[in-house]
Amino acid sequence: MNSKSAKDSALKCFVFFLISQPLVYLVQDLFKHNNLFFTYYRFWILWTIACLPMGFIGYYMKKDKWWGLLILIPMLLLTGEILAGYLSKTMFSFPRHLLTTIFCISMLIIYPLAIFKNKKIKTIGVVKCFTL
Repeated sequence: MNSKSAKDSALKCFVFFLISQPLVYLVQDLFKHNNLFFTYYRFWILWTIACLPMGFIGYYMKKDKWWGLLILIPMLLLTGEILAGYLSKTMFSFPRHLLTTIFCISMLIIYPLAIFKNKKIKTIGVVKCFTL
């Protein structure tokens, strides 16, 4: 969002994932010794390539318009789905995953509040998070 153009945003997002994901798997491989890099990264390469259009589209959230919230909704849905899974795990074996559950809830509130400046969009974003 802080890039100078949508193209710049797409390239920055792509390069970030291109560098960060292999590093994560290589570091995990040092400790587990089970060839995680080649096992997991073949799936993450698709997400890395998807960073190009997602970074391009994500740039337009900074325009502070109603359609910026539409761009954010898939991320909120994914966070909400993750929250549901961890909430059930927390309820099943409390306090396990309590911090993850709190983090997901706070991110559903913080994302719309931090990204948008328009009060109406912020309010709709926060309310929509808990009604989807």
